[in-house]
Amino acid sequence: MSEQVSVSVVEDAVGKFLKSMENAESFSVNDVVAFVNQNAALPPAERKERVERDIELILEGRSDIFFNSNTHNAVCWNRAPFFKGTKIKILPSRLEIKDGVLLYGARFAPFCSDELFADEYLLSVKGTKGELPVVSYTAQLGQIARTFMLLGRSVMIDCIVAESSENYEALKRASSPEMAMVSVSAFDLSAFYRENHFSEGDAVIATVEDWRNGVFSLEYCSKDDLPDKFALDEYLGYFEEAVIQTYEDYGEYLEIPDQIAHAYLCAFTAGHDLRRKPYLSLDEYPSMMRDVAIRRDDADWVLVPLDDLATAGESVEPEHHHEHDSHECCGHHHEHSHEKPEKVKELRPEDFSASAGKLDSVDSILDEVNAPLSHTEIYAMIVDDIANGQDSFETFYKKLQDIMCVKFVDDAQEITFLNFVEDSWEEAFEHFNPVVEEAKTPLRSRLLEVNDQRIEFSRSLLERYQGREIPAHIVHKMKSFHAQILNTLGLLNADSELPEGEEYDMLELRVGDIEDAWENFVEDQEKTRD
Repeated sequence: MSEQVSVSVVEDAVGKFLKSMENAESFSVNDVVAFVNQNAALPPAERKERVERDIELILEGRSDIFFNSNTHNAVCWNRAPFFKGTKIKILPSRLEIKDGVLLYGARFAPFCSDELFADEYLLSVKGTKGELPVVSYTAQLGQIARTFMLLGRSVMIDCIVAESSENYEALKRASSPEMAMVSVSAFDLSAFYRENHFSEGDAVIATVEDWRNGVFSLEYCSKDDLPDKFALDEYLGYFEEAVIQTYEDYGEYLEIPDQIAHAYLCAFTAGHDLRRKPYLSLDEYPSMMRDVAIRRDDADWVLVPLDDLATAGESVEPEHHHEHDSHECCGHHHEHSHEKPEKVKELRPEDFSASAGKLDSVDSILDEVNAPLSHTEIYAMIVDDIANGQDSFETFYKKLQDIMCVKFVDDAQEITFLNFVEDSWEEAFEHFNPVVEEAKTPLRSRLLEVNDQRIEFSRSLLERYQGREIPAHIVHKMKSFHAQILNTLGLLNADSELPEGEEYDMLELRVGDIEDAWENFVEDQEKTRD
């Protein structure tokens, strides 16, 4: 029997076993191996080790079970029975409540088969007969993007485009995706909202009735009956521990909804069953992240431990254009303070045919020159200037040069960077919405102030430890602060409005926590220095 035929026989036998066990929450790999050996017509020469490895590969490739040959102690978990009865907290936005709809967003994806399209989900109000009708809902993508955020950017765009060809055309025509008017599937909850006198802050609790077919029942929960802050904080801790464990097990292989699904299993196997505790909404989670962040430097976003968040300016280079040695806590090249960069505006694109440095994006340039900033921070600085009445790009760029203090590879790279930043300025200026930015501006300004202090403190550390290695715990802390600032600025940079009520309060507390932690860190360092 050929190897290809042998694998096919094993796969068929595994499929039969899984069908017979589809209602069992878990089973061991040894059970699968025993079934295959008993029921598959394999030649005697077939090596036991190879058959077992084939079985493991087949199990790892199944989307209806949890299995990783390196984890779970050789136990498989059926997703359908595992998630049956799981309760999910959903916080409809003010816009959804006003328009009587519930968007699917990323709310249901972790808790049902990924083979289902959103308009195939079956939602009903608990205790009633009949399913909630699916309607077409039109809005600006920026207004609804927050609901889709935990799908990841590329999956979100794919979902929007799959809804209709008109959405694709709208995205192409729009000056930025967030400005496009798109039509998406939504569930008609107008009667549900009306009957429960639903207001912002109230929750919809969805229960998973059937994972395979995407069946969910809904019930109302008043904001007054939601878990208190202590319970939410405890839940958040367990959840993020599980997300981090999932990342350690799978790296960046999984999409965000699958990371969340795996996190529920990780929490369960660690002794913290989150399935019957609808405490944390995926709507609010991005604004409440503590030890986890969304890596956004690629089209496919992923949840990563905060300490592992890859950011521009964290790499270590063998040489440093400064009077001190290079170190990763600073992670950037810069000139002596008395040296002024050449004025970029005097350069002309036609003067250069090529660059020896990177030119493909702002972040690639920033990374190569070891700048202390990323594009996320630069864009936040742009919007902050505009919000505070500073409307001169030349003034902004001079300030940016003074903060960065970098040496570009060559003039061509410098003029390319200037063009990138000017494009960002023009885009931000064109799309600036004072109503949306009113709530964001004070939070953004406070974070940028901390970020300025971080950059200056990095430079002072390099001066202090000139020729010596900076202690690892200080480097780790500096990177952690940078990651927290970046993650929060990323939320504020989005075109969509900030949430209101408790979610906004949590975001404001998060900014305050960063400020307090930074102040305490600097004070501790100064005491050590004294």
